[in-house]
Amino acid sequence: MCEDEYEGFSEVRDEITLKRSPKEFGMKKIIYFDMDGTVADFYHVTDWLTRIRHDDASVYEEARPFDEYINMARYYKSIGYKVVIITCLPWYCSHDFGISVARAKGRWVYKYMPFIDSMLVVPHTHHKEAYAIDEGVLVDDDSRTLENWPWTKIKAINKGGRLWK
Repeated sequence: MCEDEYEGFSEVRDEITLKRSPKEFGMKKIIYFDMDGTVADFYHVTDWLTRIRHDDASVYEEARPFDEYINMARYYKSIGYKVVIITCLPWYCSHDFGISVARAKGRWVYKYMPFIDSMLVVPHTHHKEAYAIDEGVLVDDDSRTLENWPWTKIKAINKGGRLWK
């Protein structure tokens, strides 16, 4: 498949200028995608924070997809990368709510990104590298998480969602 078949991807690709091969990165072919705010527009779900505080995990299933980053993931899958979602649970959630959130996020990923290789649901942290399967590229909208990622990183900027600078 050629990259033009992935609608919206060329704009993102040009924005991040990621045109190098994995060998140039000096790493295995793994690309990790954050979920909330990167591939899923979680922050525009009505009353998302209040609902999470009341243990409503359905918030995660209501997020609309950010097609540009989903198409980017699909493209990297097509050229041989292992595509992994690495996503956090909410801060200080109970064990039971954590399980509900992990299931809701899993249903969202199954609906919008069934082609991925793996999904890691981790405690809320800015140190996702501690949970990575192996070194790889991280696409994330959180600056603190990116600062801690020791390998190649890509700042996700979603025009339809929260704009991070």
